[in-house]
Formats: sequence, C-alpha cells, structure tokens
Amino acid sequence: MSGWRTVGVLVLLYVMMMGVTRSARAEVIVDPDAFTPRQDISNAYPGVTLSAVGDFSGHDGKVYSQPNSNASTGSWSFGNSWWLTPSQWGSGWNEACFRADFDIPASWVAIDAISNDSRDYAQLLAYDDSDVLLGSYQTARLGTNQIDTMWVSSPGGDISYILAGGINGDTLWLDNMRYTLVPEPSSSLLILASALMVLHARARRRAQ
Repeated sequence: MSGWRTVGVLVLLYVMMMGVTRSARAEVIVDPDAFTPRQDISNAYPGVTLSAVGDFSGHDGKVYSQPNSNASTGSWSFGNSWWLTPSQWGSGWNEACFRADFDIPASWVAIDAISNDSRDYAQLLAYDDSDVLLGSYQTARLGTNQIDTMWVSSPGGDISYILAGGINGDTLWLDNMRYTLVPEPSSSLLILASALMVLHARARRRAQ
C-alpha cells in the first residue's frame, strides 16, 4: 500500500513539474549594443542567425551593429550595411527586410520598430519551419522617432523564423530583439518514468 502511495506522490510531482516546465520561459536578448560599431553580428548570438533578405541591391545579406542616436536601447541598432549609418529596414523589395532564424523554435519574439519620419508603418511576421504564418503584428502610424515594440507568440513554441521591417514602401530602424524558448522536459520525464516503473514493480511484489 505504501508503494502505491509513493507512486501517487510521484504522479502528483510529475503533474506539478509539467505545469512549471510549460510555464517557464528562458528569454534571450539580441541587441547590437553588445558589439563594436559596424561589426557583422549575423552569427554572433548562439541559437539564432540574423540576415538581411529581399529583392534589393547594394547589400551583402548580413546584419551589422550600426550607430544610431535614436536606438531604442543604447547607441546601436540593427543595420543591413556596414557603411550606411544608420540602416533602414523595409519589406524586402524597396529595402532589406530583417530576418531571424532560430536553431530551436521560439514561443515568443519581440523587436523594436523606430520611425525615422512623421509617417511610418512596420510589421513583424512569424513562421514555422514549413513557412506557415503563425502570427503577425502591424504597428499603428508611427511619428518621428516613435518606438513600438512589435511582438508575436505561438502557444506551440514552433516559431522557426521571423521577418520584420517597414510596409507599403515605408522604411525604419529596428533594435533590441528578444525571444523566449520553452525548456525541453524530456530528460526529467525519463527520470520520473523510470522511478514510477521501479516503485510500481516493488509494489506488485509486496502485494503477491
């Protein structure tokens, strides 16, 4: 009987652990201020690859730390050119679009959009690994130097990559990306499952 009670306790702990694990989030900050001006930061952060994408010319597809007195944090913002300061981001056809690919799918992503004139609109799009749109965020009209933190989330934790930039021909600055990951519970589950099996076997032997 005591063995079954122990099993019951472990089951309760398992349920509690799953609740804590699912609610836990590890936030990662990707900010150009951690680097020197005009440094290539495309692969500077473990777990995420940054790139400049779209049908445009004069860029090399990389992301740089660019001096920007209007950055949302510190003094640098994301740039799509090492020489153009500060770089502006569009939707891909008029100017480079910002892209971030995650090694492990994310559950929440945010990035700051900063207007560089009296009328700018921006958007953030999140996709899974099959290029299915999971969520989007579009700003209201932004005035000069106005900042809006765009964010998207996916309960399934399956955001594979995001795209961000101005829309409808607008271009603006981007800064301070953050994202969260759901911790992998598989190792803890294996330990608990093994313990449950052992205790159940002991309980059966005692009952015989």
